[in-house]
Amino acid sequence: METNITATPVVIAAENVVAGPPAQKDAAKPVAAKDRIQTIDMIRGIALCGILLMNIPGFGLHWSQFFAILQGPHNVDYHTFTTIEIFFSGTMRGLFSMLFGAGMVLFTQNKKDIIGGPTVAELYYRRLLLLVGFGLFNAYILLWPGDILFFYGLGGMILYPFRKLAAKWLLVLGLVCIGIGVLKYQLQFNEMKGNRTTYLEALKTEKEGKKLTPEQESGKAAWLERQNWKPDADRAKEEVQKRQGDYGTVWTLLLGNNAGSETWGTYHGIWDILCMMFIGMGLFALGFFTNKWATSTYVMGLLIGYGMGIPVGWLLVNKGIIASLDITTYVDSYRMTPEVLYDVKRVTLSVG
Repeated sequence: METNITATPVVIAAENVVAGPPAQKDAAKPVAAKDRIQTIDMIRGIALCGILLMNIPGFGLHWSQFFAILQGPHNVDYHTFTTIEIFFSGTMRGLFSMLFGAGMVLFTQNKKDIIGGPTVAELYYRRLLLLVGFGLFNAYILLWPGDILFFYGLGGMILYPFRKLAAKWLLVLGLVCIGIGVLKYQLQFNEMKGNRTTYLEALKTEKEGKKLTPEQESGKAAWLERQNWKPDADRAKEEVQKRQGDYGTVWTLLLGNNAGSETWGTYHGIWDILCMMFIGMGLFALGFFTNKWATSTYVMGLLIGYGMGIPVGWLLVNKGIIASLDITTYVDSYRMTPEVLYDVKRVTLSVG
């Protein structure tokens, strides 16, 4: 299940492409309101509202309660939760990431190096360093466990060298990053499936009265830990009480979680952001965000995007998230994890 996250508007503003180079004295200033691309601003607002919607359950519930909702009964809470997962989980963040990539291209197109002043690269990386700083402040001072600004800052730093690539290569890079993410999903599933196989072999070995090998001991222990895992109600209650305590108590409680999120979370999750940033850069170069395509093309994109994305989203929720509540049946039923379809859903719904 995706961790709910929030985001605030990024520092990089969406700016219109104007004829001729801008005046040097204005190079470090934000774009004038009259020159903004309203379509991009509108889509960004929709994305932020969608991200807020994804975070609302986390504002009111401990994460362990999500499992209780998914286990049933199939009441209003269940249908609301699953509908949000199908339509908005990953989709709004994907849309926001695409706009971030588009905003990066806009920023570098509209700025010119100033003799004796900061270069475009300096201005760009200053903003991203500020974004990283805001992310750290959000996580360690404001204590928001779902910070994403830190990841956007790091991801944006990677984009700059690719800003002048042709649109087709930017889209290819986006697909490559998706492929890396899919590979990570499958490797994690293969590890779990391997532990399940080792566990069954260990049971057979024990039944024959033989001693288990170290590998069998390790695999058996790993599988039993995963099979028997379930949210601890007492621990959840204790955590909720601590979160209602003073600042020092909450800071101590969340420090390890937030530090882990912005270390191992970067390693595992950066591809989630980068793929959509590259796709956004490519689509902007093709005029997708600036109404340069025919209306019929946009309508076709909507029909294809939602026609593919909604069924895939339904499969992910029902055959992935809900099915994984019975982890033994889930692992035994699939050779390939349903999570590999996650990016198919969010790309198609985001573009649609």
